[in-house]
Amino acid sequence: MFLYDFDTICERYLSLGGFSLFISHFIVQFFSIKFVGPIVTALIGVVLSYLIWLVVKRIHQALYLLPLCFLPLFYQVNILFDFNYNYEGFISFFLTTVFLYLYVRFAHSMKVPYRIAFASILSLGLYLIAGSIGLLLSCAILVYDVVQKEEKSYLQFITVALVLLLGFYLIITGELQSSRYAYLNDFYYEPTMEPHLTIQYSWFALIVLLLVALILRYIPKMKAGIELVITIVCLIGVGSYYIHDANKSRRNIIYPIIELQDYIVNEQWDKILNSRYLNINNYLITNYANLALSHKGMLLTHLFDLPQDGANSIMLQGNFAETTPEIWAISAHILYQMGNIASARNIAFDSFVADRYGNPSIIKMMAKTNIIYGDYPIAEKYIKILEKTWRYKQWAKDYRKFLFRDDLVEADPELSQKRKDLPPEGTYPFTRGAYVDLLNILDGDSPDKNTIEYAIAFLLVTKDAQSLSQFMDKYYGTKVLKEVPVLLQEALVENNEFDLDYCREHGVSEETINRHNQFIQKFMETQQKGLNPEAALKREFGRTYWYYSLCKF
Repeated sequence: MFLYDFDTICERYLSLGGFSLFISHFIVQFFSIKFVGPIVTALIGVVLSYLIWLVVKRIHQALYLLPLCFLPLFYQVNILFDFNYNYEGFISFFLTTVFLYLYVRFAHSMKVPYRIAFASILSLGLYLIAGSIGLLLSCAILVYDVVQKEEKSYLQFITVALVLLLGFYLIITGELQSSRYAYLNDFYYEPTMEPHLTIQYSWFALIVLLLVALILRYIPKMKAGIELVITIVCLIGVGSYYIHDANKSRRNIIYPIIELQDYIVNEQWDKILNSRYLNINNYLITNYANLALSHKGMLLTHLFDLPQDGANSIMLQGNFAETTPEIWAISAHILYQMGNIASARNIAFDSFVADRYGNPSIIKMMAKTNIIYGDYPIAEKYIKILEKTWRYKQWAKDYRKFLFRDDLVEADPELSQKRKDLPPEGTYPFTRGAYVDLLNILDGDSPDKNTIEYAIAFLLVTKDAQSLSQFMDKYYGTKVLKEVPVLLQEALVENNEFDLDYCREHGVSEETINRHNQFIQKFMETQQKGLNPEAALKREFGRTYWYYSLCKF
C-alpha cells in the first residue's frame, strides 16, 4: 500500500531494495482500476523481453531466439500468482534487464579495468536499490563476457565476488536474515514463508538463455525461409507452454482465492456468487461464497446450493485456520458480518501486524471496529493512514465524521447495529468457538439478522440435533426466531420425524412435512431398485437439508 507521506516514504523506501519497492507500491495502487494491472504488467513484460532480446542478439543474431526471450517473463508472471511473492520481485527483474542492456550497450568499447568497474557499479548499485537480484546481474554479465570472449573476461568474477561480499556483510550485520535472502529470489518473498523452487526459474532462464545463444551460434547460417519457420515453431511452442502453465496456475487454489478476495474488498457480492469456482470443494472458497450469500440476504435460502461440509464451510476453525494474513483477512470479514466485532477486531489487528506494507481492507476494518467500540483515537490512527492513500482517502473522509460523534454512529444503520452486537463486559469472544459467540450476541437487546442466519447456518451444516433442539426451545417465538426458515424446518422434521406435533408447535409447515414424506418415499424406492440415492435424489432434493444430511455422514 503506497502512502503519500514523506516520513513513510523515507522510512520504508530509503533502505535495501527500496527503489524497486517504491516503484512496485506506486504502480500497484492503481491496480484497483479495472484492467490497469494486467495492462501495465504486460507492457513492462514486453519491454523486459525486448531488452533480453537486444542482449541475446549481440551473441547470436537468429530470429528464432526471440520467442525464447519471453521465457524469463513467463516464469515471473507465473510466480505472481503466489500470494507471498511481492510485485517488487517483478519490477526488480525488469530493472535487471535494463542494467544488463546498459552494460552490453556501453561496456564493449571500454578497457578491461573500466569494464570491470562499470559492471561492479551496475551490480552493486542494483543490489542496493533492488535487492538480491544484483547477484543475478553480476552472473549474467560474467556469462555474457565469457560467451563474447571479451578480453580477460574471467576478471568479471571480481564483480560476482563483490556482490557476494556485500550480501555476506548484510547478513552478519543483521540487515538480512540469511543467505537465501541475500542471494536468491527469496528476497522478494514473505519472510515467514518458504517458497517453492519455481520461484528461482526466471533467474535460471536468463542465464541459460545466454548459454543457448552461444551454442546456437555454431549452427550454420540458415536460409531466411527456414529461419522464419523455426521462429514460428518456437513461438508456438513457447506460447503453448505458457498457456499450459497459466491454466495449471489457474487450477491452483491460490488463483480463485485471489479473485474472490478482490471481489470481497470491492464488495462485489454478485460476482462471487456467479464465480465459476464455487463448485470447488474447498473450505475457504465456501467461506467466501457464504459471506456473499449473507450480504445478499440469501444465506438461509441458498445455503445448500454450495458444497457445504461442516462448520469449516462457514468459517475456518481449529487446525484449518492457518495463521496467514489471507486467512485472517477473510475471517475478519466473516466475523464482522456475524456481528462478532470483538473477534473481528482482534483478527484484523493480527493481520495488520503480519502484513509488512499494509492491507487497505484490514485497515478499514480496524477503523470501523474501533469506531463501533468508541475507541475513537485508535480509529483515527487508521483513518489517517487511509487518508494518505490515493484509492481510499475518500472512504477515510467519509468515516472521519464518525470520530467522537456517538450520535452519528447511532444514526448509521450498519454501525449502530454492530455496536448493539458488542459483547457484555467480562466476556471473552472466540474462546469457546464462533457458534457460542453467536449465541451470546443473540442474547443481546437487538439481535442482528445476520447473526441469526449465521447461527442457524452453523446448526444446519454441523447436523447437531441436540444443539438445534436447544436453539428452538430457547428462541422460537422470540424476536430472534419469529418465523422458521424452510431449511431449519427440514432439519427439525428429520430430527423429530416420530414427533411431528413438536415440529408443528415449532413452526414447521405441513408443506415441509409432506415434502419430507416424499423424500423418504423416493429414497426407499431408489434402494429397492438398487440405485445410488445421492445421484437419484439430487435433481429434486439436492438443495434440501435432507439431501445434505444424506450425503454428509
